[in-house]
Amino acid sequence: MAYVKKRSVLPIYFVGLAWLAWALCLPLYRPVHYVMAALLSMAAYFGGKMLFPDRGYEVPEPAAPGPAQARSGLAAAVDFIQNDAAFYSADEENTIPYFAHCIAQTGTYLSKMAEVPQGTPMAYLIAPPMEAMVGLDEALKAARVELKVFYGPPTETNFAGGLLTGNQYACKMACEAFARTVERIAAEPLKY
Repeated sequence: MAYVKKRSVLPIYFVGLAWLAWALCLPLYRPVHYVMAALLSMAAYFGGKMLFPDRGYEVPEPAAPGPAQARSGLAAAVDFIQNDAAFYSADEENTIPYFAHCIAQTGTYLSKMAEVPQGTPMAYLIAPPMEAMVGLDEALKAARVELKVFYGPPTETNFAGGLLTGNQYACKMACEAFARTVERIAAEPLKY
């Protein structure tokens, strides 16, 4: 990780205020007045630095051997976000969004949430509450998967869902069963 330092601009404003206050209240017609104003502005600058120090933060660096590989990896990530991992609409009015995504290998965050080893295949399933409950039931019946995390309604976003694990084929089947069920409920809501 690279450490980036962001300089505070407030000490510069304090310098400007010191010169403005000097010009309005005290004389500025002899060289000694300019020297005293400069000393006052230095005191204002360093006082501002003490009150409002520079801040820093860490920026992750791409783990690539060179810039071309880093650009290629970032382009692949952007393409994946734009074309693969997205909410889908179960109806034509776009009122029932759902997310059914098969993750080939979990990273550290989802592995920690689901308490599974890193690299475990996972089905990430989210939908409105009723659709999610029926869809999760169907997904668990359609494939040999295990429910590791359950997002039961009501949630902060008024959605529900879960994280299911199994082998990659089973997770893919669970995602497909979940998606089919959500779309079926959207097409015939009175049946459910």
